[in-house]
Amino acid sequence: MMSRFQTAIRNAVDGRACVVALGGGADSAVLLHATIEAVSAGQVRAVFARHGLASSELLETAVRDLADSLGVDLTFVDAVVRDGPDLEARARHARYAAIEANLVDGELALTGHTADDQAETVLMRLMRGSGAGGLSGIPGRRGVWVRPFLAFRRSELRAAAEQLGLVFVDDPANTDDRFLRSRIRHRLLPEIAEHYAPGIVDDLTRTATLLARDDAYLESASSWIRVGTFMGHVALPSGALVSAPLPESTRAIRSALRRCGDVYPGSAEDVESVLEVARTGATAVIGGDIHVIRQASMVVLATSDPLPCDTELEITRADSFPWGNHLFTVTRPTYPVPQSTAGRFTVIASPLGSERISVRPLLPGDRIDIGSGSTPVAELLRDHGVDRRARPCWLVIANDGKIAAVHGVRTAAWARPHNGDDIMLIEGNVHS
Repeated sequence: MMSRFQTAIRNAVDGRACVVALGGGADSAVLLHATIEAVSAGQVRAVFARHGLASSELLETAVRDLADSLGVDLTFVDAVVRDGPDLEARARHARYAAIEANLVDGELALTGHTADDQAETVLMRLMRGSGAGGLSGIPGRRGVWVRPFLAFRRSELRAAAEQLGLVFVDDPANTDDRFLRSRIRHRLLPEIAEHYAPGIVDDLTRTATLLARDDAYLESASSWIRVGTFMGHVALPSGALVSAPLPESTRAIRSALRRCGDVYPGSAEDVESVLEVARTGATAVIGGDIHVIRQASMVVLATSDPLPCDTELEITRADSFPWGNHLFTVTRPTYPVPQSTAGRFTVIASPLGSERISVRPLLPGDRIDIGSGSTPVAELLRDHGVDRRARPCWLVIANDGKIAAVHGVRTAAWARPHNGDDIMLIEGNVHS
Protein backbone atom coordinates (compact mmCIF):
# COMPACT_ATOMS: atom_id res chain seq x y z
CA MET A 1 0.00 0.00 0.00
CA MET A 2 2.77 2.45 0.87
CA SER A 3 4.21 2.12 -2.64
CA ARG A 4 0.96 3.60 -4.03
CA PHE A 5 1.27 6.60 -1.73
CA GLN A 6 4.93 7.10 -2.60
CA THR A 7 4.25 6.86 -6.33
CA ALA A 8 1.52 9.50 -6.05
CA ILE A 9 3.94 11.81 -4.23
CA ARG A 10 6.80 11.26 -6.69
CA ASN A 11 4.51 12.02 -9.62
CA ALA A 12 3.20 15.15 -7.92
CA VAL A 13 6.45 16.77 -6.73
CA ASP A 14 8.91 15.71 -9.48
CA GLY A 15 11.96 15.77 -7.21
CA ARG A 16 11.25 19.18 -5.64
CA ALA A 17 11.92 19.94 -1.98
CA CYS A 18 8.76 19.43 0.08
CA VAL A 19 7.21 20.96 3.17
CA VAL A 20 4.49 18.73 4.61
CA ALA A 21 1.68 20.63 6.32
CA LEU A 22 0.85 18.62 9.42
CA GLY A 23 -2.55 18.80 11.08
CA GLY A 24 -2.16 16.13 13.75
CA GLY A 25 -4.41 13.54 12.06
CA ALA A 26 -3.77 10.26 10.26
CA ASP A 27 -3.87 11.77 6.75
CA SER A 28 -0.95 14.15 7.21
CA ALA A 29 0.97 11.58 9.29
CA VAL A 30 0.93 9.12 6.39
CA LEU A 31 1.74 11.95 3.99
CA LEU A 32 4.88 12.83 5.94
CA HIS A 33 5.99 9.20 6.22
CA ALA A 34 5.44 8.51 2.51
CA THR A 35 7.11 11.78 1.44
CA ILE A 36 10.23 10.88 3.40
CA GLU A 37 10.33 7.58 1.49
CA ALA A 38 9.55 9.16 -1.89
CA VAL A 39 11.79 12.24 -1.88
CA SER A 40 15.57 12.50 -1.54
CA ALA A 41 17.01 12.70 1.95
CA GLY A 42 17.21 16.23 3.29
CA GLN A 43 14.48 17.43 0.92
CA VAL A 44 11.62 17.07 3.37
CA ARG A 45 10.57 19.09 6.40
CA ALA A 46 7.30 19.62 8.23
CA VAL A 47 5.34 22.64 9.41
CA PHE A 48 2.43 23.07 11.83
CA ALA A 49 0.23 26.15 12.00
CA ARG A 50 -0.79 27.19 15.51
CA HIS A 51 -4.35 28.52 15.51
CA GLY A 52 -4.55 29.10 19.27
CA LEU A 53 -7.87 27.22 19.52
CA ALA A 54 -9.00 24.76 22.17
CA SER A 55 -7.60 21.71 20.36
CA SER A 56 -4.33 23.32 19.28
CA GLU A 57 -2.25 21.97 22.18
CA LEU A 58 -3.47 18.39 21.59
CA LEU A 59 -2.63 18.59 17.89
CA GLU A 60 0.70 20.28 18.49
CA THR A 61 1.80 17.49 20.85
CA ALA A 62 0.87 14.87 18.24
CA VAL A 63 2.80 16.51 15.39
CA ARG A 64 5.83 17.10 17.61
CA ASP A 65 5.91 13.41 18.60
CA LEU A 66 5.41 12.34 14.97
CA ALA A 67 8.25 14.51 13.67
CA ASP A 68 10.56 13.31 16.45
CA SER A 69 9.78 9.66 15.68
CA LEU A 70 10.50 10.15 11.97
CA GLY A 71 13.54 12.38 12.47
CA VAL A 72 12.15 15.30 10.47
CA ASP A 73 12.68 19.00 11.11
CA LEU A 74 9.47 20.62 12.33
CA THR A 75 8.64 24.32 12.19
CA PHE A 76 5.78 25.98 14.07
CA VAL A 77 4.16 29.03 12.50
CA ASP A 78 1.56 31.31 14.08
CA ALA A 79 -1.84 31.48 12.38
CA VAL A 80 -3.93 32.58 15.33
CA VAL A 81 -7.69 32.97 14.80
CA ARG A 82 -10.49 33.68 17.22
CA ASP A 83 -13.45 31.38 17.67
CA GLY A 84 -16.61 32.64 16.00
CA PRO A 85 -18.43 32.80 12.64
CA ASP A 86 -16.68 31.38 9.53
CA LEU A 87 -14.03 29.83 11.77
CA GLU A 88 -13.12 27.08 9.31
CA ALA A 89 -12.61 29.49 6.41
CA ARG A 90 -10.69 32.02 8.52
CA ALA A 91 -8.45 29.31 9.95
CA ARG A 92 -7.77 27.90 6.49
CA HIS A 93 -6.83 31.30 5.08
CA ALA A 94 -4.59 32.05 8.06
CA ARG A 95 -2.95 28.63 7.88
CA TYR A 96 -2.21 28.82 4.18
CA ALA A 97 -0.81 32.34 4.44
CA ALA A 98 1.43 31.46 7.40
CA ILE A 99 2.80 28.32 5.75
CA GLU A 100 3.40 30.05 2.42
CA ALA A 101 5.34 32.77 4.21
CA ASN A 102 7.59 30.08 5.70
CA LEU A 103 8.50 28.48 2.36
CA VAL A 104 11.84 29.10 0.72
CA ASP A 105 12.45 29.28 -3.01
CA GLY A 106 11.79 25.99 -4.75
CA GLU A 107 9.80 24.32 -1.97
CA LEU A 108 6.35 22.84 -2.47
CA ALA A 109 3.75 22.67 0.29
CA LEU A 110 1.98 19.29 0.57
CA THR A 111 -1.36 18.63 2.27
CA GLY A 112 -3.08 15.33 3.03
CA HIS A 113 -6.48 16.07 1.47
CA THR A 114 -8.31 12.89 0.43
CA ALA A 115 -11.14 11.84 -1.88
CA ASP A 116 -13.48 12.21 1.10
CA ASP A 117 -12.38 15.83 1.57
CA GLN A 118 -12.98 16.38 -2.14
CA ALA A 119 -16.50 14.92 -1.99
CA GLU A 120 -17.36 17.04 1.05
CA THR A 121 -16.10 20.17 -0.67
CA VAL A 122 -18.05 19.53 -3.88
CA LEU A 123 -21.24 18.86 -1.93
CA MET A 124 -20.80 22.01 0.16
CA ARG A 125 -20.31 24.11 -2.96
CA LEU A 126 -23.23 22.43 -4.72
CA MET A 127 -25.40 23.49 -1.78
CA ARG A 128 -24.22 27.08 -2.32
CA GLY A 129 -25.06 27.01 -6.03
CA SER A 130 -21.48 27.13 -7.33
CA GLY A 131 -20.51 26.97 -11.00
CA ALA A 132 -17.92 24.78 -12.70
CA GLY A 133 -15.03 26.51 -10.94
CA GLY A 134 -16.43 25.79 -7.49
CA LEU A 135 -17.67 22.28 -8.31
CA SER A 136 -14.22 21.33 -9.63
CA GLY A 137 -13.39 21.09 -5.95
CA ILE A 138 -9.94 21.01 -4.40
CA PRO A 139 -7.23 21.29 -7.09
CA GLY A 140 -4.48 18.69 -7.12
CA ARG A 141 -2.06 21.54 -7.55
CA ARG A 142 -2.37 25.31 -7.39
CA GLY A 143 0.73 27.44 -7.11
CA VAL A 144 3.06 25.96 -4.48
CA TRP A 145 0.29 23.80 -2.98
CA VAL A 146 0.21 20.11 -3.92
CA ARG A 147 -2.34 17.52 -2.79
CA PRO A 148 -1.10 14.07 -3.88
CA PHE A 149 -3.69 12.01 -1.94
CA LEU A 150 -6.92 13.18 -3.61
CA ALA A 151 -7.37 9.74 -5.19
CA PHE A 152 -7.25 7.92 -1.82
CA ARG A 153 -9.98 7.41 0.74
CA ARG A 154 -9.61 8.62 4.30
CA SER A 155 -10.10 5.07 5.58
CA GLU A 156 -7.08 3.88 3.55
CA LEU A 157 -4.82 6.47 5.15
CA ARG A 158 -6.08 5.74 8.64
CA ALA A 159 -5.46 2.02 8.15
CA ALA A 160 -1.94 2.76 6.91
CA ALA A 161 -1.22 5.05 9.88
CA GLU A 162 -2.32 2.36 12.31
CA GLN A 163 -0.36 -0.33 10.51
CA LEU A 164 2.81 1.79 10.59
CA GLY A 165 2.30 2.82 14.20
CA LEU A 166 2.38 6.54 13.34
CA VAL A 167 1.46 9.11 15.97
CA PHE A 168 -1.84 10.85 15.25
CA VAL A 169 -4.95 12.15 17.01
CA ASP A 170 -8.48 12.98 15.93
CA ASP A 171 -9.18 16.70 15.92
CA PRO A 172 -12.28 17.34 18.07
CA ALA A 173 -13.31 20.07 15.60
CA ASN A 174 -13.99 17.38 12.99
CA THR A 175 -17.03 16.21 14.98
CA ASP A 176 -18.23 19.68 15.99
CA ASP A 177 -21.79 20.11 14.72
CA ARG A 178 -21.30 23.86 14.45
CA PHE A 179 -19.38 23.30 11.23
CA LEU A 180 -21.14 22.46 7.96
CA ARG A 181 -18.31 20.20 6.83
CA SER A 182 -18.61 18.16 10.02
CA ARG A 183 -22.37 17.71 9.53
CA ILE A 184 -21.85 16.70 5.91
CA ARG A 185 -19.09 14.26 6.87
CA HIS A 186 -20.89 12.51 9.72
CA ARG A 187 -24.55 12.86 8.75
CA LEU A 188 -25.34 13.78 5.16
CA LEU A 189 -22.81 11.72 3.19
CA PRO A 190 -23.42 8.53 5.24
CA GLU A 191 -27.18 9.01 4.76
CA ILE A 192 -26.79 9.41 0.99
CA ALA A 193 -24.42 6.44 0.77
CA GLU A 194 -26.77 4.20 2.75
CA HIS A 195 -30.08 5.09 1.12
CA TYR A 196 -29.47 6.74 -2.24
CA ALA A 197 -26.01 6.35 -3.81
CA PRO A 198 -23.53 3.90 -2.30
CA GLY A 199 -20.73 5.30 -4.45
CA ILE A 200 -21.42 8.96 -3.67
CA VAL A 201 -17.81 9.81 -2.76
CA ASP A 202 -16.48 8.36 -6.01
CA ASP A 203 -19.31 10.01 -7.95
CA LEU A 204 -18.60 13.45 -6.50
CA THR A 205 -14.85 13.17 -7.05
CA ARG A 206 -15.45 12.14 -10.67
CA THR A 207 -17.73 15.15 -11.12
CA ALA A 208 -14.97 17.37 -9.72
CA THR A 209 -12.43 15.91 -12.15
CA LEU A 210 -14.67 16.40 -15.19
CA LEU A 211 -15.61 19.96 -14.25
CA ALA A 212 -11.99 20.84 -13.46
CA ARG A 213 -11.09 20.02 -17.09
CA ASP A 214 -13.91 22.19 -18.40
CA ASP A 215 -13.00 25.02 -16.07
CA ALA A 216 -9.32 24.88 -17.06
CA TYR A 217 -10.34 25.26 -20.72
CA LEU A 218 -12.56 28.24 -19.96
CA GLU A 219 -9.86 29.84 -17.80
CA SER A 220 -7.47 29.59 -20.73
CA ALA A 221 -10.09 31.00 -23.11
CA SER A 222 -10.62 34.02 -20.85
CA SER A 223 -6.91 34.90 -20.55
CA TRP A 224 -7.19 37.50 -23.35
CA ILE A 225 -9.14 39.72 -20.95
CA ARG A 226 -6.13 41.18 -19.19
CA VAL A 227 -6.25 41.97 -15.50
CA GLY A 228 -4.07 45.01 -14.83
CA THR A 229 -3.87 48.04 -12.58
CA PHE A 230 -5.18 51.57 -12.82
CA MET A 231 -4.38 54.35 -10.35
CA GLY A 232 -2.94 51.74 -8.00
CA HIS A 233 -6.00 49.47 -8.10
CA VAL A 234 -6.90 46.22 -9.87
CA ALA A 235 -8.63 46.94 -13.18
CA LEU A 236 -10.27 45.26 -16.17
CA PRO A 237 -11.12 46.59 -19.66
CA SER A 238 -14.84 47.32 -19.64
CA GLY A 239 -15.26 46.77 -23.40
CA ALA A 240 -13.81 43.27 -23.20
CA LEU A 241 -16.04 42.37 -20.25
CA VAL A 242 -19.15 43.49 -22.11
CA SER A 243 -18.29 41.87 -25.45
CA ALA A 244 -16.84 38.56 -24.21
CA PRO A 245 -18.95 35.41 -23.79
CA LEU A 246 -20.29 35.34 -20.24
CA PRO A 247 -18.20 32.33 -19.08
CA GLU A 248 -15.04 34.19 -20.10
CA SER A 249 -15.93 37.56 -18.60
CA THR A 250 -17.00 36.03 -15.29
CA ARG A 251 -13.72 34.15 -14.98
CA ALA A 252 -11.73 37.30 -15.71
CA ILE A 253 -13.68 39.10 -12.99
CA ARG A 254 -13.02 36.32 -10.49
CA SER A 255 -9.34 36.44 -11.36
CA ALA A 256 -9.35 40.19 -10.68
CA LEU A 257 -11.18 39.73 -7.38
CA ARG A 258 -8.56 37.20 -6.26
CA ARG A 259 -5.95 39.95 -6.73
CA CYS A 260 -7.78 42.28 -4.37
CA GLY A 261 -5.98 40.90 -1.33
CA ASP A 262 -8.08 37.81 -0.62
CA VAL A 263 -8.37 34.28 -1.96
CA TYR A 264 -12.17 34.60 -2.00
CA PRO A 265 -13.16 35.00 -5.68
CA GLY A 266 -16.48 36.74 -5.08
CA SER A 267 -20.07 35.58 -5.06
CA ALA A 268 -22.25 35.33 -8.18
CA GLU A 269 -23.88 38.59 -7.08
CA ASP A 270 -20.47 40.29 -6.82
CA VAL A 271 -19.52 39.16 -10.32
CA GLU A 272 -22.82 40.38 -11.74
CA SER A 273 -22.31 43.75 -10.01
CA VAL A 274 -18.93 44.17 -11.74
CA LEU A 275 -20.51 43.31 -15.08
CA GLU A 276 -23.28 45.85 -14.46
CA VAL A 277 -20.70 48.56 -13.81
CA ALA A 278 -18.96 47.63 -17.08
CA ARG A 279 -22.26 47.82 -18.97
CA THR A 280 -23.79 50.96 -17.47
CA GLY A 281 -21.06 52.96 -15.75
CA ALA A 282 -22.90 52.74 -12.42
CA THR A 283 -20.96 52.22 -9.19
CA ALA A 284 -21.16 49.34 -6.71
CA VAL A 285 -19.68 48.13 -3.42
CA ILE A 286 -19.00 44.40 -3.21
CA GLY A 287 -17.34 42.06 -0.75
CA GLY A 288 -17.98 44.59 2.01
CA ASP A 289 -15.29 47.09 1.02
CA ILE A 290 -14.40 46.81 -2.69
CA HIS A 291 -15.64 49.86 -4.59
CA VAL A 292 -16.33 49.09 -8.26
CA ILE A 293 -16.20 52.10 -10.56
CA ARG A 294 -15.79 52.66 -14.28
CA GLN A 295 -12.97 54.96 -15.32
CA ALA A 296 -13.67 55.52 -19.02
CA SER A 297 -12.40 52.29 -20.64
CA MET A 298 -11.59 50.48 -17.38
CA VAL A 299 -13.56 48.89 -14.56
CA VAL A 300 -11.60 49.56 -11.37
CA LEU A 301 -11.81 47.52 -8.16
CA ALA A 302 -10.74 50.01 -5.50
CA THR A 303 -9.83 48.54 -2.12
CA SER A 304 -8.12 51.59 -0.66
CA ASP A 305 -7.56 55.28 -1.25
CA PRO A 306 -5.50 56.14 -4.36
CA LEU A 307 -1.75 56.42 -4.03
CA PRO A 308 -0.32 59.88 -3.31
CA CYS A 309 -0.10 62.07 -6.39
CA ASP A 310 3.18 62.46 -8.23
CA THR A 311 4.70 65.93 -8.48
CA GLU A 312 5.08 68.02 -11.63
CA LEU A 313 7.37 66.47 -14.21
CA GLU A 314 8.77 68.03 -17.40
CA ILE A 315 8.40 65.75 -20.45
CA THR A 316 9.38 68.05 -23.35
CA ARG A 317 12.24 65.80 -24.45
CA ALA A 318 11.13 62.56 -22.79
CA ASP A 319 10.33 59.33 -24.63
CA SER A 320 8.54 57.91 -21.59
CA PHE A 321 7.79 58.81 -18.00
CA PRO A 322 6.27 57.14 -14.92
CA TRP A 323 3.08 58.39 -13.32
CA GLY A 324 1.59 56.53 -10.40
CA ASN A 325 1.91 52.82 -11.17
CA HIS A 326 2.00 53.32 -14.91
CA LEU A 327 4.45 54.05 -17.66
CA PHE A 328 3.46 56.64 -20.24
CA THR A 329 5.10 56.77 -23.66
CA VAL A 330 5.67 59.94 -25.68
CA THR A 331 5.86 59.85 -29.48
CA ARG A 332 5.99 62.69 -32.02
CA PRO A 333 4.33 61.62 -35.29
CA THR A 334 2.41 63.75 -37.78
CA TYR A 335 -1.32 64.32 -37.40
CA PRO A 336 -3.50 62.41 -38.06
CA VAL A 337 -1.95 59.58 -36.13
CA PRO A 338 -0.88 56.95 -38.68
CA GLN A 339 -1.38 53.99 -36.37
CA SER A 340 -4.10 52.86 -33.99
CA THR A 341 -3.46 53.32 -30.30
CA ALA A 342 -4.60 51.26 -27.34
CA GLY A 343 -5.71 52.47 -23.96
CA ARG A 344 -6.08 56.07 -22.84
CA PHE A 345 -4.12 58.65 -24.85
CA THR A 346 -3.78 62.37 -25.52
CA VAL A 347 -2.79 64.22 -28.69
CA ILE A 348 -1.63 67.85 -28.65
CA ALA A 349 0.11 70.07 -31.17
CA SER A 350 3.86 69.63 -30.83
CA PRO A 351 5.57 72.41 -28.82
CA LEU A 352 7.79 74.86 -30.68
CA GLY A 353 10.97 76.66 -29.69
CA SER A 354 11.46 77.02 -25.95
CA GLU A 355 7.97 75.93 -24.92
CA ARG A 356 7.94 73.60 -21.95
CA ILE A 357 5.61 70.58 -21.72
CA SER A 358 4.98 69.16 -18.25
CA VAL A 359 2.55 66.82 -16.53
CA ARG A 360 1.08 67.37 -13.08
CA PRO A 361 -1.91 66.44 -10.92
CA LEU A 362 -5.10 68.47 -10.74
CA LEU A 363 -4.86 71.78 -8.85
CA PRO A 364 -7.71 73.73 -7.24
CA GLY A 365 -9.32 76.09 -9.74
CA ASP A 366 -7.89 74.37 -12.85
CA ARG A 367 -9.85 75.24 -16.01
CA ILE A 368 -9.38 74.19 -19.62
CA ASP A 369 -10.15 76.17 -22.78
CA ILE A 370 -13.06 74.60 -24.70
CA GLY A 371 -13.16 77.16 -27.54
CA SER A 372 -16.19 79.08 -26.32
CA GLY A 373 -14.77 79.89 -22.91
CA SER A 374 -13.40 77.51 -20.32
CA THR A 375 -14.70 74.84 -17.95
CA PRO A 376 -13.47 73.56 -14.57
CA VAL A 377 -11.33 70.46 -15.00
CA ALA A 378 -12.86 68.85 -11.89
CA GLU A 379 -16.34 69.12 -13.43
CA LEU A 380 -15.05 67.78 -16.74
CA LEU A 381 -13.63 64.72 -14.98
CA ARG A 382 -16.88 64.22 -13.09
CA ASP A 383 -18.98 64.46 -16.25
CA HIS A 384 -16.61 62.04 -18.00
CA GLY A 385 -17.31 59.41 -15.32
CA VAL A 386 -14.01 59.65 -13.44
CA ASP A 387 -14.54 58.66 -9.82
CA ARG A 388 -13.97 61.45 -7.31
CA ARG A 389 -11.13 59.52 -5.62
CA ALA A 390 -9.18 59.40 -8.88
CA ARG A 391 -9.68 63.04 -9.86
CA PRO A 392 -6.99 64.69 -7.68
CA CYS A 393 -4.22 62.59 -9.26
CA TRP A 394 -5.52 62.68 -12.83
CA LEU A 395 -2.84 63.53 -15.37
CA VAL A 396 -2.95 67.16 -16.54
CA ILE A 397 -0.67 68.19 -19.45
CA ALA A 398 0.54 71.77 -19.44
CA ASN A 399 2.35 73.87 -22.07
CA ASP A 400 4.43 76.57 -20.41
CA GLY A 401 2.15 76.26 -17.40
CA LYS A 402 -1.10 76.57 -19.40
CA ILE A 403 -3.35 73.50 -19.47
CA ALA A 404 -3.09 71.88 -22.89
CA ALA A 405 -5.01 68.71 -22.12
CA VAL A 406 -6.65 66.58 -19.47
CA HIS A 407 -5.30 63.15 -20.29
CA GLY A 408 -7.76 60.95 -22.13
CA VAL A 409 -10.60 63.42 -21.56
CA ARG A 410 -10.15 66.73 -23.38
CA THR A 411 -7.55 68.69 -25.37
CA ALA A 412 -7.68 72.47 -25.05
CA ALA A 413 -9.05 74.22 -28.14
CA TRP A 414 -5.79 76.08 -28.72
CA ALA A 415 -3.70 72.88 -28.46
CA ARG A 416 -5.67 70.76 -30.93
CA PRO A 417 -3.59 69.75 -33.96
CA HIS A 418 -4.61 69.96 -37.61
CA ASN A 419 -3.77 67.72 -40.55
CA GLY A 420 -0.07 67.75 -41.26
CA ASP A 421 0.92 69.22 -37.88
CA ASP A 422 3.68 67.68 -35.85
CA ILE A 423 2.11 66.35 -32.67
CA MET A 424 2.96 64.96 -29.28
CA LEU A 425 1.10 61.73 -28.50
CA ILE A 426 1.05 60.70 -24.84
CA GLU A 427 -0.18 57.16 -24.25
CA GLY A 428 -0.64 55.44 -20.92
CA ASN A 429 -0.05 51.75 -20.42
CA VAL A 430 -3.12 50.95 -18.32
CA HIS A 431 -2.21 47.26 -18.09
CA SER A 432 0.70 46.17 -15.93
